[in-house]
Amino acid sequence: MTSTTNSAHGSTNSPINYSAIGFKCGLEIHQRVDTEKLFCNCYADPNKQVTEKFTIVTRQLRAAAGESGLTDIAAEFEAGGKKVFEYQCGKKTSCLVEADDEPPHKINQKALDVALQVAKTLKAIPVAEIHTMRKTIVDGSTVSGFQRTSLVALNGELNTSNGNVGIETVILEEESSGIVEKDLSQRSVYRLDRLGIPLIEIATDATIKSPEHAREVALQLGSILRNTGKVQRGLGTIRQDLNVSIRDGTRVEIKGAQNLDTINQLIENEVVRQQKLIELKNELEHRNARVAEKIVDVSKAFEKSNSTLLRTTVVGGGKILAVKLIGYANLLGKELLPKLRFGTELSDYAKVSAGVKGIIHSDENLALYGITQQEDRELERILNLQKGDAYVLCAEREDKARKALTAVIARAAQALQGIPPETRRADGIISHFMRPLAGAARMYPETDALPIMLTQQLWNEVQTVETQTQKVERYQSMGLNADLAQRMAGHQKFGLFEKSLKETQCDAITAAVTLLETLTALRREGFAVDEIPDEKIISTLREYGKGSIAKAGILEVLRYIAKSEKEGNVSTETSVNKLIYDNKLHKFEEDELRRVAVEFNGNISEIMKKFKANVNPAELTAAIAKLKQNGKLKEKDENHAELTQDEKQEKEEK
Repeated sequence: MTSTTNSAHGSTNSPINYSAIGFKCGLEIHQRVDTEKLFCNCYADPNKQVTEKFTIVTRQLRAAAGESGLTDIAAEFEAGGKKVFEYQCGKKTSCLVEADDEPPHKINQKALDVALQVAKTLKAIPVAEIHTMRKTIVDGSTVSGFQRTSLVALNGELNTSNGNVGIETVILEEESSGIVEKDLSQRSVYRLDRLGIPLIEIATDATIKSPEHAREVALQLGSILRNTGKVQRGLGTIRQDLNVSIRDGTRVEIKGAQNLDTINQLIENEVVRQQKLIELKNELEHRNARVAEKIVDVSKAFEKSNSTLLRTTVVGGGKILAVKLIGYANLLGKELLPKLRFGTELSDYAKVSAGVKGIIHSDENLALYGITQQEDRELERILNLQKGDAYVLCAEREDKARKALTAVIARAAQALQGIPPETRRADGIISHFMRPLAGAARMYPETDALPIMLTQQLWNEVQTVETQTQKVERYQSMGLNADLAQRMAGHQKFGLFEKSLKETQCDAITAAVTLLETLTALRREGFAVDEIPDEKIISTLREYGKGSIAKAGILEVLRYIAKSEKEGNVSTETSVNKLIYDNKLHKFEEDELRRVAVEFNGNISEIMKKFKANVNPAELTAAIAKLKQNGKLKEKDENHAELTQDEKQEKEEK
């Protein structure tokens, strides 16, 4: 399998033979379920803003040993920052369970049912007992310092165009808190509306063969989840984590890939980054490079510096610390990807570990920082640099600078081994360091949640999810053409479409066009159509099915509802039927059609121009034809003189 890298940051235009480089890739899909939270009765959809007052809870978190007795390396790394976390607790969207002041309630059965349905569709084997575990997470995204997670099934499969991809696990777990404000060094603020929303996690094995194949797998899994009709939709409700490695490397996890259109480039860029890191390792070995682990205070060299950054740091009581990297000259500036260099990796470690704003290294244009050649030579003297050596500076409060350079030393030393196992954060089509890769040591049992037996009878009653192909075929059987069926099957409101057909006399084509095109037209007009209640849309289609409004009137009615919702000038209890008649949006009956036909002397274009929302064109045409037949309308001759029916007959006889 080959692919051509062509990223927004630059283009190599060189094909990558993924099988030849030992490419391995697996996906983890995380999808929010649209039910109450997993361990309480609160409900929240963070994409729908709720106005509420907050109670503030403050925590400091520490890493706990897992079931094995060991403490996870990633948890230790996060806890080392000793940060303070503030949590905004809203009464409408969270409770004492999220605040970690009350034990979890019984697991949400509706969410579990969805997870079982997905697992059976993926041909996974259910576990005999579902045990809830605690996964240590101390980055602040949970109040308790752990996330509750439950294995539901394992060893499934997904059929793709490149063969079957194994499904290692299907898991039901809690969503994390939503970040409001983040300070890497001291304090971060989270909101608890998101915390505890059920997440279905689907983890594949590493048999994905290429970036294009990864995108196909993500699309298929996303389709299965959407087709349950029981998941939240919108930005952030589904996330993909990528696990990527190549030969001579190690697994790197990239978290938070939300855009399927960028998965290809994100994976391709990670492969290129790893290839460049292997090249860097080989060059360092060739140079016999090593890291001088001693951190040196070089503040005196910059007491009178023209560099505002360095001088103000010293004057303000901070320190300028430095570390020597033996044999690293010109490699800190090595480009791993366009606009991403090895020095960027060192800087990311310093920022995440110590909360500093960045570092300065000897491969940069030092004049940009105001550092003179004389100061550069003085640094070389203090650090005893030899030809081929490099250095890294950090200007900060001494404890932070020392911690930052300790992280730099560790990352520089890892370069001698190749690719470090990391968890990285997706940032468009590239990634940045988050923390070391977590392991099994972070798991331990949740003693406040009872195990759940999965009997064979229960499993037999679970229904599989309809495939996308099956859904399109079913929609076509309802009367939709191939294009409408395909679009409706993949649309987030397909559940509303099906509900409208069950609860109203509206035909499938009109319902689909309303959801796919009419709402889109209103969105383009600036209306927040997602805030129109589903029941109001169904009521509008019900009125159309009853004949209360014309087809063209659907747009006008929904526009009025959208405007009313925005302005809040109509009670939510006001029926759609009343809105229609109060605002003269009803379809004209036969007597009204005859009246306007006579008033406009059968001029269809003028009637439609003025009464489009009230008139069915076919009914109008029929009414006009009947009026003409009965001599109720005047016609015009070539000179546009009006003729009565008798004059018309006389003209025809002549």
